[in-house]
Amino acid sequence: MDTAVTLASKTAENNSLSTADQAEQEGKAQHSPAPELLPVHQRARALDARGYGKLMLPLIPCGSYVSGQSRPANGKVPGEWNGTNWRNAWNWTKAPPIGLGTWKTLPAGTGIGVRTGFGLVAFDSDIKVDPSSMAPHDVQARRLAAEIRNVLAERFGLSAKGMPRRERSNSTSAVYFARTEDELFKEVMTFEAAGHRHQLEFLATGQQVVVSGMHESGVPQMNTLTEHNLSHLPLVDEQGVSVIFARIREKAEALGYAVNVKPSRKPGTVSAKVRDPITRAALERKRDWLPDVLGLGLNVGNDEGELRIGADHLDRELEEDLTIYPDGIYDWGTRRAHNPVSLICEFGEIDDEGEIHFGGAPEYRPGDGEVYEVADDSARRPTPAQAVTWLCRRLGSDNFPTYAGSADWKSASLTVAQAMGYNAADLEIARVFEFVDWQGFGKREPGSWDADDIRDNGGLLASLRISNPATFTSLVDRWATLSDRGLSVAKVEELIAEGFQAEPQAVERAPKAAAELPPLGWIDPSRDWQGIEPLAREWEVEGWIPRGEVTLLYGDGGIGKTLLAHQYATAAATGRSWLGQITRPARVMCVFCEDSAAELHRRQIDINRSLGVSLSELGNLRLVSRNFQDNFIATFDRKSQTLAKTAFWHQIREDAIAFDADVLILDTIADIYAGSEIDRVLVNDFVKRFLGGLGRSIGGSVIALGHPSAAGKSSGDGTSGSTGWNNASRSRLYLQYPGKAKSGDIRQLTNMKLNYGAKGAGLKLRWNRGAFDVLAGSAPAVLRDASASGAIPSLNDAAESAVVSALLEMPGVPMSDKPRSVHFAPRVLERRASDILAAFSVDDITSALHRLEARGAIRFDAIGRNDQRQRQFGYIVIPDKVSAKASPDAGVFE
Repeated sequence: MDTAVTLASKTAENNSLSTADQAEQEGKAQHSPAPELLPVHQRARALDARGYGKLMLPLIPCGSYVSGQSRPANGKVPGEWNGTNWRNAWNWTKAPPIGLGTWKTLPAGTGIGVRTGFGLVAFDSDIKVDPSSMAPHDVQARRLAAEIRNVLAERFGLSAKGMPRRERSNSTSAVYFARTEDELFKEVMTFEAAGHRHQLEFLATGQQVVVSGMHESGVPQMNTLTEHNLSHLPLVDEQGVSVIFARIREKAEALGYAVNVKPSRKPGTVSAKVRDPITRAALERKRDWLPDVLGLGLNVGNDEGELRIGADHLDRELEEDLTIYPDGIYDWGTRRAHNPVSLICEFGEIDDEGEIHFGGAPEYRPGDGEVYEVADDSARRPTPAQAVTWLCRRLGSDNFPTYAGSADWKSASLTVAQAMGYNAADLEIARVFEFVDWQGFGKREPGSWDADDIRDNGGLLASLRISNPATFTSLVDRWATLSDRGLSVAKVEELIAEGFQAEPQAVERAPKAAAELPPLGWIDPSRDWQGIEPLAREWEVEGWIPRGEVTLLYGDGGIGKTLLAHQYATAAATGRSWLGQITRPARVMCVFCEDSAAELHRRQIDINRSLGVSLSELGNLRLVSRNFQDNFIATFDRKSQTLAKTAFWHQIREDAIAFDADVLILDTIADIYAGSEIDRVLVNDFVKRFLGGLGRSIGGSVIALGHPSAAGKSSGDGTSGSTGWNNASRSRLYLQYPGKAKSGDIRQLTNMKLNYGAKGAGLKLRWNRGAFDVLAGSAPAVLRDASASGAIPSLNDAAESAVVSALLEMPGVPMSDKPRSVHFAPRVLERRASDILAAFSVDDITSALHRLEARGAIRFDAIGRNDQRQRQFGYIVIPDKVSAKASPDAGVFE
């Protein structure tokens, strides 16, 4: 028996057909209808029973949309489900296994992948041709697929049909599984003939493969692992893999293929990976900058794990991953190493404000050897200087000066280090640490430093750690041997941390030269948009709150705007409609600067009662009370005359990213903005860069609450200070009392601005036991959630119904249709039926009377005589003419 391969069974069935015969029969076979895909928890349970539980990964279902991505998933990418949205699991190689209970909470169509290299390996026969095509190259490819299968079956001592495998009914591709007791690494064999290319991948350490789920062709991926225990799979070692590859090469060449084997993907083969200490320091803070550059967005931490960014996310043809290691960056697809700046230049896109976000991957062409180089790129990529400037501002201060130095990383890295708080003088001393005349500096030799010396030189030692790590390690080891001083390695690190006070430079930004600005990126519609369907516009609340934008909600103090926002947050977090409007389910975070935690608790209970939800359903909602605290996210720097982001801005951003928030609510603007409300430039900057920046960071929306100015209240438009507030936001809502009312239970919510639709939508609301009920809506607020309980009448219908009810309650009351009369009907009705007509202004009542009279539902006529025998006039209701919508029995406002 070959030592490289242990037979899974003592006897193997002989194949009754030759390879050619098998390929011909498979090409002519009629495939039976594809079986239906079972719910994921049932599929996971079956695999777990065979010993694969610790290897299983949830895969984002094919066609699902992922947070922070515009393209639907292809069914191959590991993901994390938060109860509402999918997000990519970038660190899946180190992710702990999930239990069967968690699998039950995932959407039924979730795919299942298994990690290889943990005792499991796979041979992925990636030969994709039409199973029924009789074209010569397709027949040749099917013969190759049969040869690969037969070689594996022969080596494993199994029949072709008895191989543990994954396959689907409409493809010739298949994956065959084995187990190993060694640490093996990925190998790739390619086959080329007549312009057609196929490949065989051996998947091992650091890989994963789909075993169950729906393929993008609409056919499920099926596997036979549920018939094979993991411990009983055929055993293979490195020698066995070499024997298998050699045998397959022989078979492929006999079929006329040119065969090539790519180098093994072993960690030691990446000799070019950048491992300089400043790169490591920047990657220790990757959460501050990497999500924007690569569009990762929502779940990247500063942990030591590696991140695997797949071709699907990068939207490129190269199949291998871009990997972010703790100490460097390597692109396995292009076979090139990156430093932070080169990564930003290749994948980032810069806007007119100098902000950088994910711009997708460029087009590539083959270079020398296995390397792929950038071939074509239409995105507005940043220059190296722009990339350094942006990175320094992310790692340091918004006011870090524009970088104008050399573009090479060796020079730029020192500037990046300074942005992270390292002193330039300390960095220079650290570079020549072994040759410094310490007496000339008035210091003792570092080897004799005590705890106070280490603390006092914390900045220098922190610089030494990143610029000269070997010397730093030697020095720390030396101090650790001085046991009488108690200087353990942990104690030394603690002292350095105490002494190293990172203070990023804060100086005025240099004005940009024209040469620094990126190309404007003009769009040629005839070329760039030809044949491309635009992406559908997304909404948080359809017709009210656009997704991915900043919405301002204004209302006077005490009117209930905070309650309204809190009610929206609860509705979105639980998948309910908000005020009867179509509402997108979302994960929502609310920063309340004016209410205590106890008040938030009370309000939440009232809202829950109104919506019919329980506290246990609020897993997608987060609230924080910040009353009586410093809540500024933007402060005004008088020296530079610009706004600067505060630590609280960064804290909100960090927490929102960690929570995978879709919507962020900030209450109120007065608490978070320290600039002038009437300075149009500052206001525009605050809305777009500070509020909009938070939205970009989470790939979602921001709702900020504010108070209208006195002029805004008197005019009825609810504006505040500068027109910049209204102009910079994409949507602005205004909550107020109806008409001239200054109190009461009725409110009116109006869409005062909507860039992506008709403004002027209105809702009449009633405060009811700590929450708002929607009573009526005016056009264009017609996009109502059909699943919401109860129909919402239009404002016109509700006004007519209320007017008819009021008229029926006061028969014989004299009225006039003359506006100057003391008996003018709208004013009489408003005064004498205030409980019924509280939601309506005099203008609303006047319009309702005119409509009712025009269609004959009421008639202005004599209703009797007064004491002086003079005829009196009033309105008479004609029941037969009153529509069902305006029926007095509707009781909308009763």
